[in-house]
Amino acid sequence: DFDFGPQVTAALARRARFPFLGANIIETSTGQPPPWVHSRVLFEEARLEFVGLISSDMPLLTTEKARVGLQFPLEWITLERMVPAPRSILLTHCGHEPDFDLARKDHRFRAILGGHSHKTVSEFVEGTYVGQSGSRGTMVDVVTLDPGGNVSGHLEEVKVSEGEDPAVQAILNRYAPEIDRVMEVVVGELSEKVTKDGRGSSTLGNWLCDLMKEKVHADVAFQNRTGIRASMKKGEVRERDLYQVSPFHNTLVTMTLTGRQIVQVLEHSVDEARYLM
Repeated sequence: DFDFGPQVTAALARRARFPFLGANIIETSTGQPPPWVHSRVLFEEARLEFVGLISSDMPLLTTEKARVGLQFPLEWITLERMVPAPRSILLTHCGHEPDFDLARKDHRFRAILGGHSHKTVSEFVEGTYVGQSGSRGTMVDVVTLDPGGNVSGHLEEVKVSEGEDPAVQAILNRYAPEIDRVMEVVVGELSEKVTKDGRGSSTLGNWLCDLMKEKVHADVAFQNRTGIRASMKKGEVRERDLYQVSPFHNTLVTMTLTGRQIVQVLEHSVDEARYLM
């Protein structure tokens, strides 16, 4: 992620004891990948190659400052320019829908292992294994590639048996009381669950849009679906619940749009065509 800008990501890459992958991360000034990122990594002993992709929607997912000096070409265009090794695995952070489309259109990869959607996926798509292991480190993809190139895969639950780290727990104990004092304040009550789930619209998204309309006296409001990070349960509502719904401190922006432009925004929000090859 580039939340704090390319310089921070580059510094992390230099400190890491593993390579950063991203074949479609390109410097605007050179037209080449930055020196701190690799398009692919070859493990010669296993005769296995890993190719990396990040979402080409980065201009929509991050601020301009966070990605200054970088471009993120479309995933399928990037792969068209590459010739993967016979035993290649694609590692992505693009979402499960683009991964499915890549599996259908590009059969050169034995497996596509991805993230970003926070979904649990383990299935074959036209001969290519597609796996996503959810979120929060609760699952891991286990993929087996035999000498003949045959692939099998499944998800396994991550089990932690060593208990809590005393040093980390001491840090939490130091700050938790003050955080709880603010976050546990009850600010309201819900008579039923308000969910962020839905295709194109949701009860929680509608509520957030109503709040924005009321704040700036607008006729229409838009809220991107992935910006809503949690649903709200029935019962008491605490500051913590509101923070978990919208933790990014986004800026409310007003503008004047024509009716045609509003329709275009709505069509884009429900259109899957941008993922197709």
